[in-house]
Amino acid sequence: MLHTPVSPLTPGRLFRAKTLWYELRWSVGWSWLVPLLLIVGSLALARLTYVPLYMQRQADGPPLTAEQIAAFQEKDPGPDYVVALRNDLERFLPPLSLFLTLGLLAREWQQGTLAQLALRRPSLVVLFGRLCIVLLYLVILMLLASWGAYSLLRKPPADVTVLTSMWEMLRTVFPSMLLLIAIGLCTVHLTVSSIAGYLLPVALWLINLLACQFMTSGGQKHDVVLYLLFGWYYHDQALNPDNWWIGKLILLVVALVLLGLQLPLVRQEARFIRNTGD
Repeated sequence: MLHTPVSPLTPGRLFRAKTLWYELRWSVGWSWLVPLLLIVGSLALARLTYVPLYMQRQADGPPLTAEQIAAFQEKDPGPDYVVALRNDLERFLPPLSLFLTLGLLAREWQQGTLAQLALRRPSLVVLFGRLCIVLLYLVILMLLASWGAYSLLRKPPADVTVLTSMWEMLRTVFPSMLLLIAIGLCTVHLTVSSIAGYLLPVALWLINLLACQFMTSGGQKHDVVLYLLFGWYYHDQALNPDNWWIGKLILLVVALVLLGLQLPLVRQEARFIRNTGD
């Protein structure tokens, strides 16, 4: 019995391939380069601002001999690129990721093409697919950046591996990043205003930053900082610094809840079609 060979590009697969290519072209833009610039800038700044051990010791006393300088250089661990990158990504990647994701659906109704899009696929599927594309890009970027920072270490800690470094980077940055994205999308879906979607999360980010700086000024210690967006960066100023991951877990849960609450709103394409002038 003869079997007719099946082409790998069936109409269904071809449609999905074209859809994925369209979504990638629609989602990817120049703004995707900004997180890369943040990573490069963080690593460069860590290198430029690092003071070698022999210079630190020489600043505190008389000039060192050549033998003493060589001894200090032998023990010098070099810049801690991993910690520097972890601090910078936690503080600055969440607002940057907001600008990568907020226009995923807003551009459709601003350009008046949401009606045509809704005829082909539900807006919920479109938004979820585009959000996954951006989040996957940011996660891969964080993991590669962590690997690169670890490889730059002159003397990596014996108790820290590259996989451990990647995991710590991910659980430090991802919850804060996802929360700002969720707040921004929720604001857009409630107000049907992309401007409000930008302003509210950025305002919350600034309030978190100012609150952390105020509570830790003068050497004060408060556990409240562990439950804000910068829980890792300020965890040394907390009474129980080892509990910083609890704050990140809470942020992640809140972000997932906010994303889930938006599901009924996203299905109502008519709300956005009537507000194409925003």
